Amino acid sequence: MKSFALGCALASLLVSAPAFSASDFLTELTIPIESARSSLVLERTVADPKAIFLHYEVALDSSTSVVRPLKISGTTTNPIMQVRLKKCMGPICREVDLDGSIHVAEIRGDCDRDFQMEADLARSSQEVRDMYNRLDVKICYKGAPDGAGSLLMRASANQGPKYSGGFMQKEMFKMLKLQIPNIVKAIKITLKEKENP
Repeated sequence: MKSFALGCALASLLVSAPAFSASDFLTELTIPIESARSSLVLERTVADPKAIFLHYEVALDSSTSVVRPLKISGTTTNPIMQVRLKKCMGPICREVDLDGSIHVAEIRGDCDRDFQMEADLARSSQEVRDMYNRLDVKICYKGAPDGAGSLLMRASANQGPKYSGGFMQKEMFKMLKLQIPNIVKAIKITLKEKENP
């Protein structure tokens, strides 16, 4: 009888536990920090994510155009990125809002220092947040004996509540993945600036 009760309790816990949130891999790459004070440069950069996005430019493909230009607002530590795009898929065009609230936090990990940068897409257009509700970038910092260092960055898109592998998901994924090179470029510029703020 006791084992039956225990089984019921375990089943109840499993049913009530939050579902695992899956994600789609975007990219993994390494950014060198050549400064002999790389740890300090990193510290200054993660403390000012707004500076990164002030250098960011929206990437467009041939089927996408800007309706409302990129706007960066919010605070130094919690910037907000907003842009409205027109996305054409064959003869059908629709406007899409990308609205990301950015946050960077230090986390536990296996590197010298580990960080996670999140872009919460909860205020983006329905089409976006149905497929992807957050962008995650995990940052692994490793220092070298001479003071230089490197960042191993792994980016992924967190699947939204109505995620499916259809045409719309593929278009949203392609649009998000297209932004990664420009975000990386903005990070590199900011790291360089933070060498001598």
